[in-house]
Amino acid sequence: MNKAKCNVPGCKNHATVYWATVPVCNRCQLDLADEAIEFYKKKLDVRPVFESIRDLSPWKKPEAGDKRQVTVANVKNGTILALKLGDSRYVLDRPNYYKGANIV
Repeated sequence: MNKAKCNVPGCKNHATVYWATVPVCNRCQLDLADEAIEFYKKKLDVRPVFESIRDLSPWKKPEAGDKRQVTVANVKNGTILALKLGDSRYVLDRPNYYKGANIV
């Protein structure tokens, strides 16, 4: 990845990884992952970090007309390896991090 800036507002780090096809830094990727796990465990009602980059991602707001749903595309021994959105498949950078996250 070139020296792109992290797309999370307020972050000044260089992007080194992707979250939902959006370039982000390692710290923001961890924040996004923690936030997603807590959201899908029903411990959070909103995902503010993700909402800040949602318009840059393929995960658009359903109320805006995007009816695609995210589904689990590949699981091995209880670890989510990939997610599917529409016709696109997204392989997770750190699949062990999501083990037991119950993201469906």
